[in-house]
Amino acid sequence: MRGNGKKLFSRGMHIFLLSGVLFLCCAPVPMLVLEERRREERPLFMTLLVLSDPVITRYIHSVERTPVEDEYYPSHGTLWQWEERVRSHNAGLPFSKRPGGTFFQDSSWMYFRGGGAWFSSISLRVGTEEFGRNQLELPGNGSWNLFRLFPEKPLTLRIEEAPLLMAVLRSSVSTLIEE
Repeated sequence: MRGNGKKLFSRGMHIFLLSGVLFLCCAPVPMLVLEERRREERPLFMTLLVLSDPVITRYIHSVERTPVEDEYYPSHGTLWQWEERVRSHNAGLPFSKRPGGTFFQDSSWMYFRGGGAWFSSISLRVGTEEFGRNQLELPGNGSWNLFRLFPEKPLTLRIEEAPLLMAVLRSSVSTLIEE
């Protein structure tokens, strides 16, 4: 009886560990995908995201010539806009908080936070050194000057959910860093 108990415990532990490994390999995780709009080619890059890490876009507003920063978080296969930061609120820039959101400011920025804006994808009209100066920042992964890497190209940011194992194998942020 004693030997059977050990065998049963051992089998149970193996099944438990195998279940854990299968779960980790198959658990859905968000990946940020950057691709050129109007092209059916492979994405420019894909990277695994941690739910608590923001995706930050920066640009210079084309009319007001003022910096704008947008902070998004991955959520249920979409990008959730947590905050938008601006230095002025004239032509084409936010001027009031969203329903359920908040507004505050300090000496540098005006902050529009919350309000629940969700996007299946975000279109980026990438500019140049002179106009736009678009940047993408992924804390923990780096920051890229999109206006240098992809000048005047229309890009799209979106979230794709994939099993963890596939996400790790498909991540290609390093190719963007090297360029």
